[in-house]
Order: sequence, then C-alpha cells, then structure tokens
Amino acid sequence: MKRLDIRQKKFITLGIMFAGCFVACIAALAGADAAFIIGLVIMTGGMFAYYAVWRCPHCGESLFRMNDITYCPYCSKAIDGEDEAQSDQEG
Repeated sequence: MKRLDIRQKKFITLGIMFAGCFVACIAALAGADAAFIIGLVIMTGGMFAYYAVWRCPHCGESLFRMNDITYCPYCSKAIDGEDEAQSDQEG
C-alpha cells in the first residue's frame, strides 16, 4: 500500500477541520448544543492534526504557516519527495 505524501495528509486534515466547522455551524443554526460542541472538538482536533502533519519529511521543521511550497526553507530539500524519486531513477 502506498503511503500518503505530505500534501495528501494536509488536505485530509483540512477536510477534517472544515467538516467540524460545518457540523458546528449547522448545529448552531439548529440550536443543538451538544452537536455544536462535538463540531468544535472535531475542528480543534483537525487543527492539531494539521499542525502535527505539515512538517518537512527530512528535517522535521514545521511548515505550518507556509503554503504552496515545494522545498523546505530550513533544509532546502523537496517536501514532495522529488529528490528521492530522482535519486531512485538514477541509481
């Protein structure tokens, strides 16, 4: 089974955050306090997962505030694993 790359993990965690936000908004409109709290918990969990996942796979530095980057600003390696794919083809 193929492992998820960092961008796929990022979009999954963003989906969790938005799903929690959607649940919280619908619950707030319906007046369901328990569902509202559950939505907030899901959204908060997605935020923590996003922060934990969006890191450089090489040096481990956080890329939390950076979007649409292809190389880590700390170690200058490709975050998509492009360097690894090229070295596998050469070797």
